[in-house]
Amino acid sequence: MEGHWLQSLRMKLVSTDASRLQQLLQSKVEDMNEIKKNQDQRFNEDEINIKELTSKLDAMKEALHTETQILEHKNNELSKENIYIEELQEENDKLLQEIKQLEGQRNSLKSSKPNSRDQQLLELGRKKLKLYKELTKIQWDYAATKHSIKGYVSNGCDYIHHFCYENQEINYKIIDSLWNEIYLCTSQGESERENLQPNFAN
Repeated sequence: MEGHWLQSLRMKLVSTDASRLQQLLQSKVEDMNEIKKNQDQRFNEDEINIKELTSKLDAMKEALHTETQILEHKNNELSKENIYIEELQEENDKLLQEIKQLEGQRNSLKSSKPNSRDQQLLELGRKKLKLYKELTKIQWDYAATKHSIKGYVSNGCDYIHHFCYENQEINYKIIDSLWNEIYLCTSQGESERENLQPNFAN
């Protein structure tokens, strides 16, 4: 009888331990499943984040590559500009040197005095020009000499006559005409002047 009771108690204890062990095992399995579920969820989230970060990194690399190319292009342009500036600086230095030399020559010319022979030739030329002017009575328009032969003749009293030969080279006809103007200024040409109508342009 006592043996039967012990066996029955043993069976209850074994049954109770097995049930508790099964519950404990099931609880552990559920915990493991929950952990695995959480890990899978975190893994998926991490994978999404990694893809997003990878995409951003690729975009940043592309932007960096573009910026690098732009910077290299600007550096090349800057190098060309620097070379051009150096060339301009060299030209400027040369011009400044030439200006200094010219200023030195100008100052030297200002400080130098013409020699006596040059002064004599200049004075002789002035006297000749004055004499020719008094003899011919011709007043030349030197400002118009590039395009025409222009001026006037006058005896300083009662006769003045303008002449202008546009865009013509000196020839015998012009020379004869000028000599005629000179003649009309003289007292011998007075009678011929009286027969001419007043005329102020040739």
